[in-house]
This record gives sequence, structure tokens and C-alpha cells, in this order.
Amino acid sequence: MPVIIIGNSKPLPPVDRANEEERIQGRNALQNANRALRMGPIPQHQEAQQLEKPRAQAAPVNRMIDASPVVPAASVVLDHPDNVSIKKKSKPMMLSRVSSTHETPAKSGHKPLVSSEASTGSVARGIRTPTDFMAQWRAKNAERIAIAESKPVSRRIVFKNVPDWANLTDVLCLVYGGPIERIWSEQENEVIVQFFKVPDCEEYYDDNSSGIFVDGQVIEVEQAECPPLSKETKHWITAGCTRVVKVDIHNDKTFQDLQDIVKDLELDHLMYRAEPNTPGSVYFFFCSLESSYDLMTKLLGRGWLHCPAQFFPDPCAVAKDFHANSIPVSRMADASTAEPPVSKCPSSEVLESVER
Repeated sequence: MPVIIIGNSKPLPPVDRANEEERIQGRNALQNANRALRMGPIPQHQEAQQLEKPRAQAAPVNRMIDASPVVPAASVVLDHPDNVSIKKKSKPMMLSRVSSTHETPAKSGHKPLVSSEASTGSVARGIRTPTDFMAQWRAKNAERIAIAESKPVSRRIVFKNVPDWANLTDVLCLVYGGPIERIWSEQENEVIVQFFKVPDCEEYYDDNSSGIFVDGQVIEVEQAECPPLSKETKHWITAGCTRVVKVDIHNDKTFQDLQDIVKDLELDHLMYRAEPNTPGSVYFFFCSLESSYDLMTKLLGRGWLHCPAQFFPDPCAVAKDFHANSIPVSRMADASTAEPPVSKCPSSEVLESVER
């Protein structure tokens, strides 16, 4: 077969078909021998499976003058018949990840990818140490909490056009559906009530947004925004605090001493209940959660351990409609929503229903 040389190209060596199969068998035998030295003899069932595999075919005759010998499409080094090492050139592998924040473009060899934090607002993902990841996560979480706490919430109900004869106790008879954090008045004929939870406030407003009809006039009901609960107030609520405190007493002297303690607190009213020949109990109904917490703190101190004290359920949280607020006479017993009318409140006291 004539050999044609063009330019500086070298002639391809002729393919010896007679020795090709022999060379492949020798190479396989050498690989099996090396494997036996490393891992022991091949089990019979695996050897049978290997024998069933089709043998490698010889490379086709290359009839192209400038073509290279056929090489398997793997990035490995094979032995050429003339003991010339041929290495297949493969494209660089593209990793589907964001480059490390500590890796410079000169070291990585690629342009830095755009951080996902700038596009989506989430924490950037990629190869980071656990310390860096947790630091970024805590910063983002603190930012979200700060935004949520700074946003005003609607836990406040404002009663306007309140009758002149009505006081805070009378207005509390109109509040139901959830515990109360505080009640107070800043202007004449106007009372502000603040719930613990936003859903309780919203549900109450939905029921009475048209106003409350009392004694021939309509009390206007409005919902207003207020600051979120403070951390201290959240701690009190989590501990089970309410604006009502129940104290068991044994004599009149103890009752007088308790009155001296609460005179500087925001007390709405108190009620004393006792059965014949049994110790009585005093129920303190405060206008704020802070006052009830202050009283409980004093009673748990030295000198009052003989008087068991505990927080009592708020009548506004127990009631499902206008109620008597646990006082003997309720001047709001005939109250009803302006539109549509609702049934009157039950005549029994909410306090008795709670105890039962």
C-alpha cells in the first residue's frame, strides 16, 4: 500500500489485524491479574457474567490521511499500539453552583455569578462555612422580625359617644371575645379598649361596626392601630397573666391590708365572695395587665404567703356576648347592636359560670 505524505504530516502505521485480537486478550489478562493481586480471585458467577459481555471490536480502518486513530469518548489515557500515550481533550466541566464568596475571579477562571440575594432578596446560596451561613440567616431573620414589630397592628377599639353616666366598668360589659390588655379614657365620652390578640379585636369590630344601641343612643365603635405588644407584656401573657386576680383571705384585717396595697394601682372594681363559716375570696378587676402583675408580685413576696393568690379568667374572654362584668347590677344589660339587633345578655354572672 503506497504511503502519501502531505506537508509535515507523518504516515500512519499499518494496522495488523492478526495481532489486534491477541493484543486485546493480553491486555484483559493483565488487567485481571492485577485485579486478582489487589482484590483476590473473581467469583465464578461474576467471571461468567464477564465472559458473556461482548468483546471489544478492533478500531476500523482509518482511510483518512490526516485523521487520528479512533479513541473512546472518555477522558482517560489509553495505550497506542506504538506505546504512544493519547489523551482525549474534553471540555471544562461547568459546575451548577455559585462561586465561593472568598474566591476571586482570577483564581476561579470564570466571571463571578450574580448573587441571588440581589435578585430575589433571599440569603445568597453557595459554598460557605456553617458560621457564615448562620450569621447571614440570623441577620435576615432579625431584619424580618424588626419589620414585623414596627408595623402597627389593630388591637384597639375606640368607643365614642359614650353616655355621661357610663364608666369603664359599664364599657367593659360591652366587650367580649378575648382577654383585655388595658382600658382607659383620654377624652370625655370616649373609651379605648386594647385586646391581647388582633383576631379577637377584628372579630369584635365585625360584629359591632355599626354601633351599639344603649339607653336610646348609639355608641360608635371604631378600630384603631396601636404599637405591637412589648416583650415584657408578651412574657406576662405567656406566663398566664390576666387583669383579674383572686386572693383567698381569712379575716377582715387581711381584706383591709389588701385594699391599702391596690390603692395605687389601676383598679376597676373588686368583689368579695364568701360562704358561711368558710374563708372568703376577693376578686380584683384591674384596668390593665400591668397592675394585676404588680399585685401578684407583691403577694408572692414575703409576708403574704398565707394568702393564696392566682390569676382568674377575664370575664371579657369568657363571654360570647354583652355581659354583666361580674358586678351585681349591670346598667348595660339592655344593650344591643344598632343593626341588626341581637339577643340580650344572660342575667347570670359570668364569674359564676367560670367557677362552675
